[in-house]
Amino acid sequence: MSCQSCSGCFTGISCHTTRNSKQDHDQFQSLLQFALTSNEQSKQQDEQNSDHDHIVPTIVSQLSNNVYASQVALFSAHSKMELKEFIELVQKLYDHQVTGSLVAWAWEYCHDDPINLLTRLRGDTAKEQAELWDYLDGQAEVHEVFNGTSVGRVKR
Repeated sequence: MSCQSCSGCFTGISCHTTRNSKQDHDQFQSLLQFALTSNEQSKQQDEQNSDHDHIVPTIVSQLSNNVYASQVALFSAHSKMELKEFIELVQKLYDHQVTGSLVAWAWEYCHDDPINLLTRLRGDTAKEQAELWDYLDGQAEVHEVFNGTSVGRVKR
């Protein structure tokens, strides 16, 4: 997300847009790569191993920070998209630090349409992407005000 998204510079508190650690980044990337390679292997073997597939739920759990609404959104996106598109969506969400509650709010903004969300995250048009960031910032502010949490508590 952009630097202006946390408002830390304007309120006198520190910046809240921290980057993921190198180790976290590498672990998440290897998980995404494993999901793609295991999908290719299962296609080659012509087996349906969806009952034993724990890769996608692990990705969903990590990205959603165990926020139920975000988990539902990600599983819904997974069911509506090809795996390669889903991995791209998850990668974009991770790169833009859209995690936890932000995933559910982004899903809501795009009216449960994963292709729309992926298009906005790709940044095909800067205006559409800026509208998404504004919406997420607005939702975070509402969450902070009405839940009585301190400013900057919701990472954005």
